[in-house]
Amino acid sequence: MSKKILKSLLLAICSGICLSGFFLILTLIDQKSPTHVNLQSWASIREFFSFAMVGSVICLIFGTPCLLLIDKYFSRFQSRYMVGGAVAAWVAWFVMAGPLYAPTLFKLEYWIGSGLGHVAVYVGMGFATGALFTLLLSVFERCKKRREFLKNHEGVKSSNAKELNL
Repeated sequence: MSKKILKSLLLAICSGICLSGFFLILTLIDQKSPTHVNLQSWASIREFFSFAMVGSVICLIFGTPCLLLIDKYFSRFQSRYMVGGAVAAWVAWFVMAGPLYAPTLFKLEYWIGSGLGHVAVYVGMGFATGALFTLLLSVFERCKKRREFLKNHEGVKSSNAKELNL
């Protein structure tokens, strides 16, 4: 498989995990008391997978083109995936949820009221997805470097063992 396809799939998995985890936390916390966990909503764990699928599909539609652009033009910046996730999430909000609020989009009352909250949730989820994606990529790169190091130094260990008659 191509490295771009694998990155796109990893990004979709990260998005599914972030979106479903966010909504699972929201359903488990009782609205009356933020410290009380509503045990009856444990049945909503099956919704975890449906939110994961929705998050993955949304990410494949909006996140993959953003990922390809980021890898092409901003490859030297360390936080590129977090910023790219926030930008892709803002674009996803503007395309998906923006038309729902079209009559009020250009009114200041909307943005002062609940508009910024809606955008902030999308951008926050995109940022969290980018952070998880960056973390997993760094872990995979370290594992790859360690595997190459061990492969290259395996012959050194065996030659030293022969010299020492081990």
